[in-house]
Amino acid sequence: MWDALEQPICQRATMALLHFLWQGAAIAGLLAMTLRLLRRGSAAARYAASLAAMVLMVLVPVATFVMLDGATAPSSAGALSRLPPSGGNSLVSVAEVVRAAQPFLLLAWLAGVSLLNLRLFAGYAGTLWLRGRRQPIPRALAARAGQLARHLGVAAGRVFASARAREVIAVGFWRPAVLLPLAWLTTLPPDVIEAAIAHELAHIRRWDLWANLFQRWAETLLFYHPAVWW
Repeated sequence: MWDALEQPICQRATMALLHFLWQGAAIAGLLAMTLRLLRRGSAAARYAASLAAMVLMVLVPVATFVMLDGATAPSSAGALSRLPPSGGNSLVSVAEVVRAAQPFLLLAWLAGVSLLNLRLFAGYAGTLWLRGRRQPIPRALAARAGQLARHLGVAAGRVFASARAREVIAVGFWRPAVLLPLAWLTTLPPDVIEAAIAHELAHIRRWDLWANLFQRWAETLLFYHPAVWW
């Protein structure tokens, strides 16, 4: 296994992950400036800028891996050793340290990804648990929910009551559904319930559930960089 971590393709992957340390910081800096410029703009514009930055953070390591095109840590060290003496020795020393630590760094990254994948599986299991034992909502509320769904361009018939949900929530990806806490049907006025349904249907229409899934995936793969979590 240790030999596998030192293969050229693994060395390229490690170098791409290391390069993301400064690349992620640069993307976060650009996003911070963009959000500052948009502070008086619409929330949708700020959301789009943040989403674009997150997508870019995922794409940059992949592009770096491709651009390295077989450049491994040892070959990088060889190239550095040919630099002039002024500063060259320090660069070679850094390259040697990276080369020696490369399998440990990649192993640590794989361990972190594996642990955070458990979070993804736990979230998926929680979604399945919430969707279980759902119940139909009263006919009048279902008709109103259908009107709201048609108005927003969302498939109707996906609003249910749930004894397990503690707050109104949209769950699922291929066939998303809105779950209402069962107690709400007897304790809250209809207009409040309708507003909550409309809010969750709007999330479905904007593909926010998919954006959240992509965010969790990005956090899993690039967990070591604070900019990704920000």
